[in-house]
Amino acid sequence: MCRFLGARKSVTRTCPITQGCSATQGEGLNGMDKAHAKACHKVRAQKACVLEKAEADYASDCINCPGVDGLPMLVWKNLWTYVSGIIFQIFSASIDLGHYPRQWKTASIIVLRKPGKADYTVPEAYRPISLLNTLGKLLEAVMAKRLAYWAEIHHLLPDTQFGGRAGRTTEQALLILANAIDRAWMKNKLVTLVAFDLKNAFNGVNAKTLDTRLKEKGIPTKARNWIRSFMEDRSASLKFDDFSTAITLLAKAGLAQGSPLSPILFDFFNSDLVDQPVDFKGGASAFIDDYFRWRVGRTAEENIRKIQEEDIPRVEAWARRTGARFSIAKTEIIHLTRKKKEVGTGSITFNGTTINMAPTAKLLGVVFDPELRWKHHVQQALKRASKTVSALSGLRHLRPIQMRQLYITCVAPVVDYASTVWHNPLKDKTHLRTLNTIQRDVLIRILSAFRTTATQALEMEAYVPSTRLRLKRRGRDVVASLFTQPKDHPIHSVLERASRRAVAKGDAARLPIAQVIKTMDMTKLRTLETFDPRPLEPWRPPGLTKNYEARRPLVAQKREHREALTREWQQEWQTSKNGQYLKRIHEGLPSKRVLRLHNGMSRYQTYFFTQLRLGHNWLKFSAKVRGLSDDDKCECGAIETVVHVIVDCPKLSELRRELRAKVGDSFNSVARMLGGWQKNARRKVTQWPINRAVLNAVIEFAEKSQRFCSRTSQRYVAASQQG
Repeated sequence: MCRFLGARKSVTRTCPITQGCSATQGEGLNGMDKAHAKACHKVRAQKACVLEKAEADYASDCINCPGVDGLPMLVWKNLWTYVSGIIFQIFSASIDLGHYPRQWKTASIIVLRKPGKADYTVPEAYRPISLLNTLGKLLEAVMAKRLAYWAEIHHLLPDTQFGGRAGRTTEQALLILANAIDRAWMKNKLVTLVAFDLKNAFNGVNAKTLDTRLKEKGIPTKARNWIRSFMEDRSASLKFDDFSTAITLLAKAGLAQGSPLSPILFDFFNSDLVDQPVDFKGGASAFIDDYFRWRVGRTAEENIRKIQEEDIPRVEAWARRTGARFSIAKTEIIHLTRKKKEVGTGSITFNGTTINMAPTAKLLGVVFDPELRWKHHVQQALKRASKTVSALSGLRHLRPIQMRQLYITCVAPVVDYASTVWHNPLKDKTHLRTLNTIQRDVLIRILSAFRTTATQALEMEAYVPSTRLRLKRRGRDVVASLFTQPKDHPIHSVLERASRRAVAKGDAARLPIAQVIKTMDMTKLRTLETFDPRPLEPWRPPGLTKNYEARRPLVAQKREHREALTREWQQEWQTSKNGQYLKRIHEGLPSKRVLRLHNGMSRYQTYFFTQLRLGHNWLKFSAKVRGLSDDDKCECGAIETVVHVIVDCPKLSELRRELRAKVGDSFNSVARMLGGWQKNARRKVTQWPINRAVLNAVIEFAEKSQRFCSRTSQRYVAASQQG
């Protein structure tokens, strides 16, 4: 029931539920159960308010799709004040009896097609989405918090498991691997990496094996009984388009997909597989069901021999013992080295199947190539981002300011994912040129701008930093966040070595995170506050929050990053030869003022406004500059520019009188009419407030003048009207 802390002799062991509950191993499990029951009775009064708080927190943070009962989480959130007492009694009885209600074991499985599959007659071409009853998920979240607390406070899970645990991410797991590769390369060694893939990871969990593992880890009997009931007699119905099957009992359901309890239970399930040290000879790591193992040696042959003789039998034995199945087709092996003669040599045999060396290996969303040039990963990121952009382009009636927000929240994170693993902020021009293309295309769509417009001008007008600055800031923010982790976190060994590598001299390949640290102040990083992500006691008194070491705030460090990169962005803009027209009509860029200018504008209005502000338009002067015309003269004989059309052209005198009546004194400055700032005679910037009526009047003038529309389309419209 409780975790054993010693050998098979009479020693004291502590119960993970209450620190006041203890017994000796000589008493056996029955004696421990009695002592534990008495201790649990003492804290029962506290558990009421704690359960209520945990459930309320989960309900307030989630807006889940409803299960079979059709009740979304929003219903329970709004009714919580009235039904919380009844729900608490149900939850308490469920845990005390070790029984999970049958009504919450039924899942509604929505089957979706995976895009781009060649054959949709095989099950692998579909993605099942399991929808569970939301009230049952509240109870599962309560149990998940308790398991997480027991696991962290008693160190029940290996440090190499990064999934389903607070304060641990995929990027941290990849950084540990990248650090091991860099350390091996510094000693002229190579790394052989094997990435394993579990078939139906959650569904393939054997209940008896999981119960045995939980018992070995010291999880209380009452909790294990409840978990056993949670996994038993589960049923589901399938829904595909308009077709729905009857509710059917599942013979081997395993862990429920979509349950907040499943990730932490799976961590216990494969803990003995993942529990391997990371040292100079190799290591292992995992994120939930993604498990990878690497070996370090002088030659590829040496690494393959160790993997085949030691690692493969261990993995196969674990699979036989637990009933888990690995996908041979998705298992990958690759040599990571810059010794070209070693690349692609050798193979391994896994479950009777020969697996040859792969040219690349995808690990936790990052594509590793043998020499870690990251070309394949950048191309893959660009491909994913392009798909996202295409999907967003299909959304109709979005305003430019909304499209910009979607780009920042949906597209940029796809490109930036795990950048501290693959992006060198001091030397990565090739990849940046590739990644810049996606941002340029998006900004052209957002602003409805001409493709001849300089990228820097587009970024200023949309107030979107360049890809280089965005990745630079993200790298610094990630490093600062990692330095706030407690000292026993496995990422600290990577940070300490990267800090030494940041100041080391030599021509060896650089560790990207070390290059990020090189651009930062180590003194400030070491004085940052420390957060402990591990959960506190779930039954703690209300009002007790997480403890942390109060030092220099992380938010202050990130604010410094933002301000420093804004200054760098401003310096780049001032020294650039691009966007000269925009510089003349709007001093003080970059500025969030441009967001307020575009706020509320439709795409049609932005089409004209962007032409007026960026100088790339349908006017003849712009056409001649782009080499599309030999003539830059207006119908009146003067050079056709934005200023000429708005202020001087006699052909538009009638429209101009209407414009002057609407804009008033603003007509004295083109910059003011276009929402910009301009230097006066004393070289001081005049900061005019935004006047929405003036902006609308100028846009209306540009539309009615028909100078900012395609002349070809104008001739087509005129011809059609004559016909």
